[in-house]
Amino acid sequence: ILPSVDALLGIRNTSANLREAVKTFENYVPRDHRDFLDHLRNAPESVKSFIESRRHSIDEGTWFALAAAFNSCISRVLDFRWRHWSFVEQFIVRPASSKAS
Repeated sequence: ILPSVDALLGIRNTSANLREAVKTFENYVPRDHRDFLDHLRNAPESVKSFIESRRHSIDEGTWFALAAAFNSCISRVLDFRWRHWSFVEQFIVRPASSKAS
């Protein structure tokens, strides 16, 4: 879900570790899912680019409301991502590394 949300919102991962983890994960999802992600990533416009492109064509107050709503979405995605990662670490990474020792 997170890779599709990133693509729709226009989020580009700045963390090399996160990009690599997503790339590795995508090797395990069905081909149709990877194709769907590619479609979203190559769409002509994301939510971010849609909002950015309207900066000078809509009422300033409306634009700032859109930008604030977008920023709120980004914040929620980041919160969810970190909570998700803590569960992955707690229930997958740590148990796997303790079994490998």
